[in-house]
Amino acid sequence: MTMTELLDAIGRAIASDPDLELFARENYGRPVLVLNRIDERNPPGQEDYPLIHLYPLSRAGEHRVGDDEYTVGFSLGLHDDDPLSPDYLAGNYQVYPAVARLDTMTGLVQAAAERGAAALESEPLFLASLSVEYETVEYYPYFLAEMEMQFIRPQEY
Repeated sequence: MTMTELLDAIGRAIASDPDLELFARENYGRPVLVLNRIDERNPPGQEDYPLIHLYPLSRAGEHRVGDDEYTVGFSLGLHDDDPLSPDYLAGNYQVYPAVARLDTMTGLVQAAAERGAAALESEPLFLASLSVEYETVEYYPYFLAEMEMQFIRPQEY
């Protein structure tokens, strides 16, 4: 299997995920834009958020004994300039609801990506590791997350 086939399967699974679509429509009034490429000369604009960009990071294992490994990167973004959550306006503890929304979105993307990788007819892949880094302050009102998912196809010995 190629990395391109994996990215396509995962991208289609994310784009057609009903839970992710419901989340986006309820919170942002539109579906998530899923990009399997980005034109750096014409990057997405504010009106394109929420969005998910997936891209290849690494592939290993085809020419050695052991598991085949594929690492996919995801950039997730929300544009959310809502004020502080009304639940937390009083007192000395205040919360931006967009941080919780971004966390929810990463979980939905993870679940959809896992389903897409596991559903590959020729070579199902399974999640081996996951890491997420959040950027919720520096680019306000953009709330961003970088996620890496490593998938494996165990070899039979």
